[in-house]
Amino acid sequence: MSKLRLAGAVVVLAVVGIVASNVRAQQDTFDDATTMVEFQRRVDAYAFQHRQVQRRLGAAIDPDAMAAGMRAARPSAAAEDFFTPIVAAAFRHRIATALRTPSCKIAGLATSGSEVPRVGVLAISTQAIPACLVKALPRLPEELEYRVASVALILLDTHANTVVDVLHGAF
Repeated sequence: MSKLRLAGAVVVLAVVGIVASNVRAQQDTFDDATTMVEFQRRVDAYAFQHRQVQRRLGAAIDPDAMAAGMRAARPSAAAEDFFTPIVAAAFRHRIATALRTPSCKIAGLATSGSEVPRVGVLAISTQAIPACLVKALPRLPEELEYRVASVALILLDTHANTVVDVLHGAF
């Protein structure tokens, strides 16, 4: 009789553990979704501001004029404007998960320079991220793209060729 009770208790504990694990996974998914909505709102607001500056500057805009216009529109731009601590943690998790797959690699990461550009400067010495990471990260408006610089993920304004934000330690 005691073996039957013990077996029943083990089964109950196993079921409780599975249920708790599923609840935790659902909570993580919800937290990740909420975090990605926060990030998406920030990049959408940036894209809206970008389009306003673009309209003011006219049809033929060179990258230097666009960069100057965006610096004027965002004089207090700083690191973590987009990659807030909670967004950064979610991005690092998504990147680590994607990079665990054998087909997802960043070419030249070990040989790339160690210099990471700051927010508001020209994006030099950056490289494109692989498609597997693009799929793992939130979609960006056409004005922005993800780039790699050393071990950092860069959020780049493609029209101004300037760094909008930096996620250090992303890779």
